[in-house]
Parts: sequence; structure tokens; C-alpha cells
Amino acid sequence: MELSFAYAPPLIISAAVNNKVFDSLEAGPKTVDQVKKQTGASARGLRVIMDALVGLELLKKDRQSRYSLTPESHAFLL
Repeated sequence: MELSFAYAPPLIISAAVNNKVFDSLEAGPKTVDQVKKQTGASARGLRVIMDALVGLELLKKDRQSRYSLTPESHAFLL
């Protein structure tokens, strides 16, 4: 199963970079709606991408549904 999903992480990261998800979180944690206002991307698309990035451990999500950068994403994806 892992091999059949191997193509997805680079596509998810690329979508996040193209939609400036990492750039919008550089100043601190934000909700999907706050990122939407800053990037102009759709809330539904952002939620899917950002939740996938949490699964890839490139973003963190707190109890208030605010997303933030991990040390790795801050170091390599900004």
C-alpha cells in the first residue's frame, strides 16, 4: 500500500508551495480561513492539503484547528 501512495507526498508539498501555505504560516499559527484570506485559495482545498501536511508531519494542528510550521518545514520549505 505504501508504494502505491509514494507519488502523493511530492504532489501535496507542491500544491502547498504553489498556494503559499508555508509562507502564510511563517508569521505564526493560523486557521484555514485565515490562510484562505491571505492566499485566495479555496477553504476546502486548503483544509485537504493542510491536513495531509499534518499527516506528513510538515505542519502541526492544535485543538483550536490552527496550523503551524514544524521545525523541518520552517527550515526547508520557506
